[in-house]
Amino acid sequence: MGTWNSFVWPLVILSDWDKYPLTVGLSLYREEAGGVGWPRIFAASALGSLPLIGLFLGAQRYLVGGLTFSGIKQ
Repeated sequence: MGTWNSFVWPLVILSDWDKYPLTVGLSLYREEAGGVGWPRIFAASALGSLPLIGLFLGAQRYLVGGLTFSGIKQ
């Protein structure tokens, strides 16, 4: 979670727009656009969360199975 939400480190190290993570890219886009284009920012945020949603849906069986197995006392 810390790596996913990192902001300062990529901002300091990277100089290429193509390599910025989503958080830095959205912040710089908002500053560059001059105004706040909320619909575009929300759309980009929703598209950026799709890989996490897909990962969760793919691993949901294992996550829920692990939680239910750990709650069983023997």
